[in-house]
Amino acid sequence: MIRSPLVCCLILLSPVLKAQQDTLSKYIPSHAYTVVFIEPMAILDGVNGTSARLGVEHAWNKKWAVYGTGGIYFEQGYMFRAGIKRFFKAEDNVRYYWGIDYMHNWHIHTEQDYYRKPDAREGYAPDDSRPFSFTEEKNIHVLDLTFGMDQFWRHRWVAQLYVEAGIKWRGAVISAPDSTLDELYHYHESMLENISAVRGNRFVPDVRFGVRFGRVFAARRRWEY
Repeated sequence: MIRSPLVCCLILLSPVLKAQQDTLSKYIPSHAYTVVFIEPMAILDGVNGTSARLGVEHAWNKKWAVYGTGGIYFEQGYMFRAGIKRFFKAEDNVRYYWGIDYMHNWHIHTEQDYYRKPDAREGYAPDDSRPFSFTEEKNIHVLDLTFGMDQFWRHRWVAQLYVEAGIKWRGAVISAPDSTLDELYHYHESMLENISAVRGNRFVPDVRFGVRFGRVFAARRRWEY
């Protein structure tokens, strides 16, 4: 037997509270809204160099939005990005979009490696007694097509997941000569290191994915789809 009036009230109100919570969590912003976001994966980029990035997005109606991102590399350098999004579908608290994205970055990244030495089992191994470091200075322009989804939570927060594919104009200056790079261990063993440490100017394909987390500044009324 339940004797507490408070417990009885909570039991009776729990379906209502749950329904309200589910409804509020599914609302997407109404009319124009602005998002201030960060890109946390940039801090984990050990190949190109870690960076801190902050951006702003503005949607002026239920179909179109523009955004811009700026950032600095922890070693040396900067980046900026601008794009436009066309939303084509909305389900509960999720909106899907296609877009076009342009990014430019310039940065200097230091690579740490070791000379290789003969090894009886592997053929060769890193020689820990002979470390070597060299720098990569890169000037990059990227133009991508983007597909992504924005997932909103309680009008205030949004997580944005996206994938991009396009073309990249890459200029790179490597401080070490090719003859030295050919003697390094990780340059041979790691495909990422090998691709990254290539000097010269060239067009190359670009494929990337990312995540953004943002704070939404918007009204609370839902758009009708």
